Amino acid sequence: MLSRVADSCLWLSRYLERAETCARILDVNMQLVLDFEDQNSGSSDGHWLPILATLQDKDLFETLHPEPSPDSVMDFVTFEKTNPNSILSSVTCARENARTVR
Repeated sequence: MLSRVADSCLWLSRYLERAETCARILDVNMQLVLDFEDQNSGSSDGHWLPILATLQDKDLFETLHPEPSPDSVMDFVTFEKTNPNSILSSVTCARENARTVR
């Protein structure tokens, strides 16, 4: 019983940490993009591709979205249910682990 609770607590914290990390990466990138004054659509898209490379979700993103855009990358990292590393998926898994502990 204790090992199952301990395992659920471990994964709960890991999922929350993953969600926080994704949110921080998005926040830093949004702040970085706002600092650039001379942007056009081509250079703006180039700032969002490293996020997918950092999170190692580029292949999954390319199967779901034909063109990377700021909105599609933010939506993919934040709300995409088929992305196991999205913030929504991570919080959902953390919630399930919390329910197991309860």
